[in-house]
Amino acid sequence: MNCPICKNDAARHADATVRNEIPTTLFRCNRCGFMFMSPVTWLAEAYQRPIDPTDVGYVARNIDSANFLSEFLRPLHREDSLYCDYGAGCGMLVRLMRDRGFRFHWHDRYAANLFASYCEAIPESFAPYRLITAIEVFEHLPDPLEGLREILQLGSTILFTTELQPEPAPMPDDWWYYGLGHGQHISFYTEKALEILASTFGLRYLRIRPSWHLFATEEEIETIKGWGATQQQRRRSYKPAQPAALSSLTSSDHQAAVRLVSEAARSLIPANIDLLEGFGRRGNQTPTTLDS
Repeated sequence: MNCPICKNDAARHADATVRNEIPTTLFRCNRCGFMFMSPVTWLAEAYQRPIDPTDVGYVARNIDSANFLSEFLRPLHREDSLYCDYGAGCGMLVRLMRDRGFRFHWHDRYAANLFASYCEAIPESFAPYRLITAIEVFEHLPDPLEGLREILQLGSTILFTTELQPEPAPMPDDWWYYGLGHGQHISFYTEKALEILASTFGLRYLRIRPSWHLFATEEEIETIKGWGATQQQRRRSYKPAQPAALSSLTSSDHQAAVRLVSEAARSLIPANIDLLEGFGRRGNQTPTTLDS
């Protein structure tokens, strides 16, 4: 068995039972430590409900993510910045970020967009986005190389969350993140695996927090590291002044949505609030790097 990321030999780590009855095997790469399940035969069943009913932390996770993203993006934000949440689920994070003044768009193959209507990603109008977020997505990817290739069609700077493997690599019953009950988690990473995955596409990897990771160009990585170092120096000497909060988009989004559902505006195809606001290729050009 070959590793899907670095193509080196992967050895059997353990047998496992998914969704209470489906047998599979966990393989672990001898080089990069990437762990994956094979065979995977249950995904259609697992995604009948894209948000698993046992995922009671969904709301809290989105609020926590919005808090971190607001802090992370505000010093780097520009008025014409557009962002995209890949694997966005029901659109809660997109709505939270727009409520805080960040123009986020929604992208998801499996879930229905319930909270961010008219904020769907339109690559031909908006890509490359300044930043792509992927919250709890990478562990769902059957083929990380193909998955990352698809994400890169939206933009080359990707901020994502996933839990890294503990050391030593846990057995099936010893790590909750395997998610054997729901069967949606099938890929499990180490820092080395993520470094190799990023380098395959000419990107660098930076671990920002225990479960927060960044793929970006060399220039963008240095920008983020430099900003982080500056913030740490300020904290040692005095409490830094916080960047001014952005104006919420809630009211303007409501007004745009009213226009888009009216008879007069239905000729705007595809419909996206930010096209009405003059963003994308029909308006302002979106910068492609965090420091542009």
